[in-house]
Amino acid sequence: MKRLVLALVLFSVCSFAQKSDDPPTLGGLTGTVTDGAITYGYNGFGGTDAAGTDFTGASAGDDLFESWWFFRAAGDTQEFPFPDPDTATYAGNTVTLSWADVGGRGLFSAQLVEVISDGGGPSGSMLGTMTLTDLGSGTQFDAFYFADIDLGGSFGGDNATISGSDFISLTEGADTGEFRAGGPNAAQALAFPGLDPILSDAVVDNLDGSGFPFGPGDFTGAFQWSGLTLAAGGSVILQASIAINTAAPVPNLPEFSGVLPDAPAVPAMSTWGVVALALMLMLVGSLLIRRVKN
Repeated sequence: MKRLVLALVLFSVCSFAQKSDDPPTLGGLTGTVTDGAITYGYNGFGGTDAAGTDFTGASAGDDLFESWWFFRAAGDTQEFPFPDPDTATYAGNTVTLSWADVGGRGLFSAQLVEVISDGGGPSGSMLGTMTLTDLGSGTQFDAFYFADIDLGGSFGGDNATISGSDFISLTEGADTGEFRAGGPNAAQALAFPGLDPILSDAVVDNLDGSGFPFGPGDFTGAFQWSGLTLAAGGSVILQASIAINTAAPVPNLPEFSGVLPDAPAVPAMSTWGVVALALMLMLVGSLLIRRVKN
């Protein structure tokens, strides 16, 4: 009887020691990709908050608990997580998620391509490229990328510092991490559950650079791109990266493309038009010369 009671107590302790924010798993959309010893992928899409992720093989544990993209369009009174993707493809070392119409609002379509690399040692990295394409007559919005990084699979001892607004460095024991974004306007850190529920609540939130230096603690962090503007039918490419025990790929600055109106056409002058203009100039010149002589 004592052994049974002890077993129940240990089970309860272990259960409460686990994070409980993981969203439900949806069949057909989850999966993993590999490169060497590195495995990366999604174990659940929540629809209302961040997605459950796995990043293993770069340390002794699972280094990434959750990550996801959020947005707030002009006029919105809150941020919105990207909904479950319409399609998810896991091939080789690349994850591809696609949305035909993000949130069904007619604002923009999206495609997220994430490529992982085994750095050996062990170590590994992921570079994510999000492409957003306008579906209407132009869109202005803010974008956010969030990550809950647990170095070595432990969620209590992370330390983090920031350089500028685009480069977060993490350490825990012998493990190191890098969290980067290309050209964001702001970043922020906050202990778990931290920034996920803030970006999922019903009020407007802007990252303010606070939370650094962070730790030791259970790190969550995010980057924000402010005032992104898409031309009608135009697009923007945003990049972010995460690396464990190696240098993270350096993301590119936001790259815009758009459909611009044609330049006004310059009327072409015919040959006779050129002759007439020359004769007119000669006549005007002759009259001016006579006036000067007189």
